[in-house]
Amino acid sequence: MFASCPRRLLPAPGLAAFLLVAVVGSATETGDVAAATISAVRDDGHRDVLINDYRTDGLGTFELTDGASRHRALCIEADVEHSARADAYRPVPSEVGSPELDALLWWVEQQSGLDDDTATAAAALAWYYAGARRNIGPPVWSDWTRGFAPISPTAPDPWGSLPVFTMTHPIGLRAGGVDLDIAERRVAELHALAVGFAPPWQLSPVGDASFIVANGAGSVAGVLVEISIERPGEEPFTTIATTDSGGRVDLDLPPLPDGATVRARVESPGAHREWDGDDIQRMATATTDVLDAHTVIPPLPRYVEVVKSSGDPTISPAGAVFALADADGRLIESRASGEDGVARFGPVMPTEHPEPYTLTEASAPIGLLRDDRSVTLAQVSLDPGHPTRVEWTNAAATVDLVVRKRLTVEAAGPRDRSGFEFVATRRADGHVVHGMTDAGGRTGP
Repeated sequence: MFASCPRRLLPAPGLAAFLLVAVVGSATETGDVAAATISAVRDDGHRDVLINDYRTDGLGTFELTDGASRHRALCIEADVEHSARADAYRPVPSEVGSPELDALLWWVEQQSGLDDDTATAAAALAWYYAGARRNIGPPVWSDWTRGFAPISPTAPDPWGSLPVFTMTHPIGLRAGGVDLDIAERRVAELHALAVGFAPPWQLSPVGDASFIVANGAGSVAGVLVEISIERPGEEPFTTIATTDSGGRVDLDLPPLPDGATVRARVESPGAHREWDGDDIQRMATATTDVLDAHTVIPPLPRYVEVVKSSGDPTISPAGAVFALADADGRLIESRASGEDGVARFGPVMPTEHPEPYTLTEASAPIGLLRDDRSVTLAQVSLDPGHPTRVEWTNAAATVDLVVRKRLTVEAAGPRDRSGFEFVATRRADGHVVHGMTDAGGRTGP
């Protein structure tokens, strides 16, 4: 177990001091905090490492403890020693602005453990992102055989397939005289990961039940998104989804008649935190930003129909006017029945008109009596093909009409006055009724 930041050395073999940091007392970003303890102990990685022919006693990760909080730390300086002085380390304003370093530290913090190759690769990348320099000035990530020309994880040779480390090509990682081929490949993999995870991220809803996580490089794949579905009158349901190659999570939701709010939450890399002291190496730890987004799924529309029938088969049910009102008594709409006697309502949106709904008859067709009852609809169909059906029958607006046959001179006619036929025609629709008088000269009603 060893630290990632020994004293910087010349390419020639040398001896580096490698000390643990155990410090009492710390300061926050806003001021000193008494009785807090900051310590940094060596964690995972390889010993006796050459990185681009720059020798260090070890290259890996720290475990940094700040009071009760523990973090994995990476060194971002390569030219100073560690310290064991009391009060040596404190939180300081960050000097390195690198989204890739933020992402790398965040990813390292998420892991339950790192093997030595991965820890060494992460530490090497931290020096690259921070521009760490050798103690003679040039960057660690440079080729001294070519005048300290800059190198990167992708150029002039990709670290996923580096040529053999030689005196004329001193690029790569070695430990104890052995090439760290796995660690070099991990450098390439972690670099691609850091670029892909580089903050800032954006979490955006897409449609009713989908979200996309993206950053400046495009979509962010393979991250966990916490999804919470909140429905009226029910406990929230929470699940975890992983973004696909397009940075997207899609929920397969059943129909939600009463609507829902779908909330998404994702933890993304924040700006890293730096720790330093007087004339000692500087370390960095991860921070996390929490992104939230939500989308509201509207309730499904409702559908109602009234089937009007007449108490008199000779009177058409067409022309009845029905009114549908919401729970607040507001009129939703009025509809008239057609020749088939049907009046159709919908789509009605519960977001605009809360349930339950009330149905009344505003006016009846000519010849039928208006029914002054009201019908409350507690549950209304969501299927336009099968709306909620209300049967509505009206009695005919009839009167009893009796015709009595009289003579101008009563005594001149017969006493039996049967057989006189009368015809009554309804003006509204021309309906005809025949009546025949009885012996007393009266027709039936």
